[in-house]
Amino acid sequence: MEAKQKRNRPIRLVLKEYIERQKGKIVDAREELHRRFDGLDWSIQRKILLAYLEASRTEREWACMRLLKLWDDSFLPLVRRIWEEYHDECCSWVVIRYFPKDYIMDQLDFFHFDKNYFHICLRFGKDKEFVIDKRKLPPEDIIYLYYCLELKMESDEAEGLLYKIIINTMSNNGINSCVPVRRNEWFHPTTIYYLNKALNYVKEMRIEPAATSFSQWCDYVAAAVNNSPELKKLRKNRMYDWDFSDKAYQIMFKYICIHFPASVLDVICEKSSLIKELSDNFDLEIDSENMYLTME
Repeated sequence: MEAKQKRNRPIRLVLKEYIERQKGKIVDAREELHRRFDGLDWSIQRKILLAYLEASRTEREWACMRLLKLWDDSFLPLVRRIWEEYHDECCSWVVIRYFPKDYIMDQLDFFHFDKNYFHICLRFGKDKEFVIDKRKLPPEDIIYLYYCLELKMESDEAEGLLYKIIINTMSNNGINSCVPVRRNEWFHPTTIYYLNKALNYVKEMRIEPAATSFSQWCDYVAAAVNNSPELKKLRKNRMYDWDFSDKAYQIMFKYICIHFPASVLDVICEKSSLIKELSDNFDLEIDSENMYLTME
């Protein structure tokens, strides 16, 4: 027998149960407020957000996530008090996006959470006196910032950042940041998630010749990988899809290393620990005199 769907109760009664923390009703009230929130009038939504901001850390985070899209300056005094009392990460997102710039600059020492600096750059990036410190950002964030802020990027820098995304992915064993592929699919470097997004931004910004030359390099690597004896042999093996995908990416990373342009290898070779790590991970030999990688 199918369970009957619960009927909606007057929302003010549900909110009253939540605010008064009525014993035995608080959990059900919270779940119902979550379920019905998007369909409520703004006047009720605002009361729910105010109540949640005064509650536990988990509930403050829920409210702050919605304030990112539903911000109203009437929330500023309460959010400021909560921020200065708790310095929650979720609250920092709202402060950086909506608070006056002078206040944000005074609070810089407290914005130490992941992505805080990125969002500060989004807010201040077009100000003449603000200089983006690219050392604090991963390459994919730098490209996205330039795209969002409509800043000019030179072709050499864009191409260098794209290669750096690949190097970071491989050195961090970043198969989890790659799109899973099946054995009958065409392997391509742009199945690396961050690389695909970044390359699309470079193309939309029309940064040439970087967009064209890097795309051609990716196509060349893809052809080498898909025609390689290692991948052909792997495709014949019986294994789970996720095991196949992981092993296939190891093969692709190997061929990426082999076909890195000389300029990229020069950068890698400056970091001896990184090139040793890549050679160990992907069974490569290092020719230290000629600065290139080959398969064993």
